[in-house]
Amino acid sequence: MGETYSANFITSKELLRRLKINLVETETNKLAPSDNDRFLTEKEILTRVRCCRRTLTRWKQKKLIPHIKIGRRVLYSWDDVSRSLKRLTIFGGDL
Repeated sequence: MGETYSANFITSKELLRRLKINLVETETNKLAPSDNDRFLTEKEILTRVRCCRRTLTRWKQKKLIPHIKIGRRVLYSWDDVSRSLKRLTIFGGDL
């Protein structure tokens, strides 16, 4: 009658962390080796990371993700960005 259920619940913060790690790993595995060597534009990074432009701007301002500015253009190395996101999600950085 008085059955107890032992379910493993995770917090929303932990779920978000796991989803981010999964997303970064999935996107990294989809890339061809030649894609990792070139620099990406902001639009390409937004597509891969699936975040809004304001979030990306905030990450740049906080120096959470590496980028290179050449004139008015901002370029990103996918290897560096994915490494930074993994480090932040694993070690609990403030995204």
